Amino acid sequence: MITLIGNVNLDLVMGTVAPWPEPGTEIIVPHSEWRAGGAAGNSALALAALGADFELIGNRGDDEFGQWLARAFGDRASRWLLSKKPTALSVGITHPDGERTFFSSLGHLEDYSYEFVLQQIGNNNATSSIALVSGTFVTPGLTSRYDELFEALSAQGYQIALDTGWPSGGWTDALRAKVLGWCSQVDLLMFNEVEARGIMGEPTISRRELAAKLQNVTKKNASVIIKCGADGAVLHSQTEYLECHAPKIVALDTIGAGDIFNAAFLFASQSGKPAELSLRFAIETATRAVSTLPRIYC
Repeated sequence: MITLIGNVNLDLVMGTVAPWPEPGTEIIVPHSEWRAGGAAGNSALALAALGADFELIGNRGDDEFGQWLARAFGDRASRWLLSKKPTALSVGITHPDGERTFFSSLGHLEDYSYEFVLQQIGNNNATSSIALVSGTFVTPGLTSRYDELFEALSAQGYQIALDTGWPSGGWTDALRAKVLGWCSQVDLLMFNEVEARGIMGEPTISRRELAAKLQNVTKKNASVIIKCGADGAVLHSQTEYLECHAPKIVALDTIGAGDIFNAAFLFASQSGKPAELSLRFAIETATRAVSTLPRIYC
């Protein structure tokens, strides 16, 4: 069982845009899509397509958009917390080089609380379960109590995977120290390369050195995955270092690629695949998703 803890929100994806338009102008883009998203939402859509056993602990605004969002996840949304705030929206603008720019509102995510998540995980049987915690910087009511959350998850028998995402204000020394404290409490780090370099303050060292430095701040027997976009991904544990390349493709929409990778890796790992095969499966799944419209995961 995989338990997803983090943000579920609406995504409006538009593009491709280059260069960035002048203020006050209008441009026509060749593609737009309105869909369920957010870090936890993207992982959930991938897990559903893969036929995985998972639970999604989310919330939504008590409005028409929130109702639409819940329908995308069926029965898994039946226990979601209702917020009086409007359903959160993230507008993702894609660029020709595969990068993207986000404009996001917190909305209902401001009410995604530690108390609610704790109640939900208390209803679960955590035997052989892993909790993927993501969307760190858009769930302030939960993030402020991450230390308690990780303690509660561990006490109930969960393994914990963490993918923080990128902070809107960038990496300050205080934030780096806080995130490194979280890293020491979890079993699997799943950062993209830009995030990993920002956290460690290491813009130039090799990926292997970067992964080793992160692995050194985790708890015993924890592993580190660094997602490297079109270059694939690396994994570092106490016993092995793996580097897997991604196939060359034309990326149509990379939004949520890391979340899809996370879902596929955990699914493969929980299915009994060794680390190298799980890493390759995650890369293949994410690659397939970002190169197809509508998305195909498997």
